[in-house]
Amino acid sequence: MTAVAFIDACHNFAQAAAPYLHINDQQHYEEALELIETFLQEAKDAHDDPLNGVIELLSRAIEVYESKVAELNAFELSSMNQTSDLATLRLLMEQHGLGVADLPEIGSKSMVSRVLSGERSLNKNHIRALSNRFQISPSLFFNRFWVLLITTFFEKALKESVCGNSLRQPHRNQPHHLNHFH
Repeated sequence: MTAVAFIDACHNFAQAAAPYLHINDQQHYEEALELIETFLQEAKDAHDDPLNGVIELLSRAIEVYESKVAELNAFELSSMNQTSDLATLRLLMEQHGLGVADLPEIGSKSMVSRVLSGERSLNKNHIRALSNRFQISPSLFFNRFWVLLITTFFEKALKESVCGNSLRQPHRNQPHHLNHFH
């Protein structure tokens, strides 16, 4: 096989395998499980059987998808059981990798802990300072609708493996009804 033929074969494989190597939905997940089962029956126990490499690739993709789904379910459960202000604060902390010592806008570590435990609530000064720091609308801390919207947004982001972008203020030229998380 020439180098050009090998490159073409790799491109063809990558194109055909992409939905199963980067699983983003339940349908491809189930199909990947079926493919592994088929390949396990067909593959030889020899180290040099090329199907064993494909099985390994599919196994990794399935593992990644399963961990995303578990993370998504845990996130959704925790956000739905919290007040809007607490859900927003926890989301910002998780998204930015922050601990209780990283939020001087609220106060001391013990004060942040009391807010996170529900013993104390965020006041308007906390919310104003946090909104300025993270460049988000203060309304995110007040309205349950925003918590549902945030959850939906991050659910989609996790499914698309792009979670990691920060919440930001919308562009100034955008109409108000489009002011989500540009």
